[in-house]
Amino acid sequence: MNAITKKRSLGQFFTKNDFWIKSHVLNFIKSTGAKIAYDPFAGGGDLLSVARKIGFKEIKGLDIDKSLNWERNDSLLSIPKIANAIIITNPPYLTNYSAKRKGIYENTKQYSEDLHQISI
Repeated sequence: MNAITKKRSLGQFFTKNDFWIKSHVLNFIKSTGAKIAYDPFAGGGDLLSVARKIGFKEIKGLDIDKSLNWERNDSLLSIPKIANAIIITNPPYLTNYSAKRKGIYENTKQYSEDLHQISI
């Protein structure tokens, strides 16, 4: 599977850099008191790298793509709960067509054209 096909089929969009860490986001993250930064759609791990930069000593990543070296999990179907963790993620973009193909469309019909809502 080539990279473009793989990105489409898995809904991959790798968030890069730390432009999303604005003061209000950082303040919220710190206010939770969470000890673990957790990304159930870890991808390239950039969000977890930023979490380390802002002080998290422990990170946990999951991803459906086994080639990314995270614990493998389809987080559209189930996100394991982790005590004392805050989820820092950019959920995948999948159209309803992709949801039908993955067999989860019945759970997502009530949502808009993408699955950010069900991911969250």
